[in-house]
Amino acid sequence: MKSPRNQFLIAIRPISVGLQILGLLLFLVAWWLSSPEYHYDGSIFAAIAVMLSITIPLSLRLRLLVAVSIMNIWILSACFLMLTMPSPNRDFWAFSLAVTFALVIASLYQNSISYVISCSGSTLILGAGHIATPPVPGDTNWVILMTTSVLFIGCVLNGFFSRLHIRNIQLRNELEDLAYRDALTGIGNRRKLIRDINAASASRNMKDCCFLMIDIDGFKQINDQYGHDQGDMVLKQLGAMLARLLCADVVGRMGGEEFGALTLYGGQARASELARLILDQTRDIRVADRPVTVSIGIAWADATFTDMARNADDALYQAKRSGKDRFVFHRHSADAEVLAPVESLA
Repeated sequence: MKSPRNQFLIAIRPISVGLQILGLLLFLVAWWLSSPEYHYDGSIFAAIAVMLSITIPLSLRLRLLVAVSIMNIWILSACFLMLTMPSPNRDFWAFSLAVTFALVIASLYQNSISYVISCSGSTLILGAGHIATPPVPGDTNWVILMTTSVLFIGCVLNGFFSRLHIRNIQLRNELEDLAYRDALTGIGNRRKLIRDINAASASRNMKDCCFLMIDIDGFKQINDQYGHDQGDMVLKQLGAMLARLLCADVVGRMGGEEFGALTLYGGQARASELARLILDQTRDIRVADRPVTVSIGIAWADATFTDMARNADDALYQAKRSGKDRFVFHRHSADAEVLAPVESLA
């Protein structure tokens, strides 16, 4: 699972990139709408526009998102500063733009430090290094008060948006957990098992991987004779044991009393060792002093999930027919050997 910081960056990336693009478009439109009496060096503006068209896409990279967005906000602030320089109302526009930037970018950062750095730099750039001077000198204190208030409101908004993003991430993770976790045993469900197997298939060579299908022997009788509470207890204990033994692999409940596991390395030898451990430790689970047993079908994992599950199911059926409490390799494992009385070869 992605780290909380990366999840936050993924959540705000579309907003950040969108606002940067919007800022560039607004600058170009403002340049086009500027008074004919104002004279600009078009080559500088064109060069800045080209530079932003290169740097804005860099924000798509998570590790660069915060730094690049701060840099681009400062560049846009400088662009608007140059745009307002010829205007006799420059201070008015500079202050208005500083307020706009401060409030708009409040949603882009996970912490107030990044926001304050971005906002302070933008305000200093738009003010050309000083606080806007009002026409009446006595109103300077009001300008300072307004600037401080805007920065404070921006920090409050930043905290609100940050918590909102984090809460949305938490809710999404909780929903994903519900969608991929078996409620009774606490391990992954069939959907997650298939997803993890597909992910493993896409990232590694599966020639040394095996798929185990594990089924509790006589589970219906356990429910009928001892009640569903005892059946649930057996499922929970077996799920916990499988999660412990296969912590370096992939495991999940396929449904009912059936579990599936993918060994990620070691080939047939490791699959056999794990199957023996599962058989041995399952017998330690007892219902009314009677040991619980499982049967296991094993197939090579060099196939689609449907094919490997079918092959493992065939081997599991053979294990059931051969007396249960054993594991059986699918006949595709032609080089397998019978290693113990609880093992056989389909």
